Amino acid sequence: MSLECSNTVSDNHYLMPITIFPQRKNN
Repeated sequence: MSLECSNTVSDNHYLMPITIFPQRKNN
């Protein structure tokens, strides 16, 4: 298990909700 891989997954999980949160709140 590479830390870099875990970091990328964490970043992806963080970016996904952050992008969906404002769109859902705006609606």
